[in-house]
Amino acid sequence: MFQKGRQMDYIDKVVKHKIQSLAYGDILEKEISDITELYIKSIHRILEGKTVSTKNLSNSFKRRIKEILLNYAVTVTFAATQLSAEIIEKEKVWLSTVIGEALNISFRFPDSAEVMLNNIPFAGMSSVNDMGTTLANQIGNYTNALIENAYITGNDLDSLIEEGNTRLDTVRNYVKNNSRVIGENLSGSYERIIYTKNAGKVKSYIWLAILDSNTCLGCAELDHQIFNDISKVPIYPLHL
Repeated sequence: MFQKGRQMDYIDKVVKHKIQSLAYGDILEKEISDITELYIKSIHRILEGKTVSTKNLSNSFKRRIKEILLNYAVTVTFAATQLSAEIIEKEKVWLSTVIGEALNISFRFPDSAEVMLNNIPFAGMSSVNDMGTTLANQIGNYTNALIENAYITGNDLDSLIEEGNTRLDTVRNYVKNNSRVIGENLSGSYERIIYTKNAGKVKSYIWLAILDSNTCLGCAELDHQIFNDISKVPIYPLHL
């Protein structure tokens, strides 16, 4: 059993770790947002100074933009995978030094980032690749509409881009919402996978909610609830 002072110190470290894990979503959001804006600008540069006056020219633009979007999907996927690898290493350190030392146990870890990625229950996504593909499709729909409008109306590019910015808001909102969910889920998913791999070493699990204005009712109600089986612990975030 913990002595009272040591227990409070341990719980304090757990809460700080949970707060830190929320930052993974913000890190991924910023990175994917920056990548997205760069690719949108590169597409606009293709169209600058051009008049989409013929169907052949329209198709030529679409082919060039499709190549850019294929690279974009790969870049987004790579960025998310890189963050995944970083989180894996941080979770290994966290579980080994804080929990491992506190409970006097030695954890076993999955071999690679690929193993971890294949077992992550992303919210509404089968894999991190879906985010890159979905974003590429959304930007593709936006640019196709831009090109078609230019071909049909003959409006200048600046006015078309201004009109189309509401379409881009959909892309930006997707980046914001989904990258945060993925980033925040990574830490919890890795912990769950590692705990499962070490079944029997940890006897019970306690749900600790960060009780502030951002805490959903589901998480708040579970605060300090004890689970004897990792499979019975709800997968968070609960509010999705």
